[in-house]
Amino acid sequence: MELKEQIINDIKTNSIMLYMKGTPEMPQCGFSNAVVQVLNHYGVEYNSTNVLADPEIRVKLSEYSNWPTIPQLFVKGELIGGADITMELHNNCFFYTSPSPRDRTRSPKPPSAFKKKKEPPPPLHLALMSPTSPHPMP
Repeated sequence: MELKEQIINDIKTNSIMLYMKGTPEMPQCGFSNAVVQVLNHYGVEYNSTNVLADPEIRVKLSEYSNWPTIPQLFVKGELIGGADITMELHNNCFFYTSPSPRDRTRSPKPPSAFKKKKEPPPPLHLALMSPTSPHPMP
């Protein structure tokens, strides 16, 4: 599989995909770290790719997304943007999490049910709230 095809496949098959400098455990730039912190705040599962591992990843990713900077966050196959947009959405409570897509509520912080327990909580979903409506965007 060609690199660009692999990038497209990763974006389409992973509910949340982050292209970043470094890894979630060791981000190599402050912007990548900011996006990791937002995702970790919500406790969502996500996949990531370190663009520093191969310079071609960044080239092919930018060709696909038409977005020149890193990090790049994709949710459900759609480009959300970089650190600035992710932080703005988080700070204005436009992300929501829920155990199930049918039970969506706005959540500026993880609900108490997701504090450390003996059993891990079910995977959460991350999506956007409309700035003009209290209902989730499709």
